Amino acid sequence: MLLVKARVERINRLLVGWSNYFYLGPVSAAYGIVDVHTRYRLRTWLHHKHKVRGRGTTRYSFTFLYDELAWSGSVRGRADFRGQTRESLPESRMRSSAHPV
Repeated sequence: MLLVKARVERINRLLVGWSNYFYLGPVSAAYGIVDVHTRYRLRTWLHHKHKVRGRGTTRYSFTFLYDELAWSGSVRGRADFRGQTRESLPESRMRSSAHPV
């Protein structure tokens, strides 16, 4: 179970970084799609790893993923950007450009 939790932690970090980077504009529909896809892939990996029949939705339910594995999904970790545009972000939050305009 330690390997599974480590993998979930890594995926959580990647998704939080991705969602923070791409949070400019109307992206909530995309976050929902990414969340559904990553849950599906995690369940697929778990049921192949543990040789469980089916798609793994019963054994690896939504509650199991979020409570037991501390899965955060793709839509968390971006509250500090909520409602902000590129112009309102502090300079430290913006990517520095290699080619000044």
